[in-house]
Amino acid sequence: GGKVRIVAAVCERDGKVLMVERTRRSRGYWEFPGGKIEAGETDQDALIRELGEELSVTGKVGDKVAVGRDGPVELTSYHVEIEGEIAPHESLSVRWVDLHDELWKIATPPADAETTRALLKKRIP
Repeated sequence: GGKVRIVAAVCERDGKVLMVERTRRSRGYWEFPGGKIEAGETDQDALIRELGEELSVTGKVGDKVAVGRDGPVELTSYHVEIEGEIAPHESLSVRWVDLHDELWKIATPPADAETTRALLKKRIP
């Protein structure tokens, strides 16, 4: 029981945001890269560790974007400026999703929805 706390990275570049598809677990869903916070980790620690494991990049964690919930899952997203060449783990597909044209129409898990909403609200009409 209890809460499952997840951190996710919002990496923006040229009007696009980085999304991943977990091809083994949730094919067809695009989510923000990240994962579970382990015991004793800060959100920032967990995010940097997950970015290393999933995408082989490091980065600077910035401001909080949103908090989304789905049952016991609580997902907190942060702006992250990533550094390095993205080399995704074999179980991931990666794409840069256009904030204007694509983000509102792709399928994302429920916990990611608040982050998507925050990004869409921010875009210039």
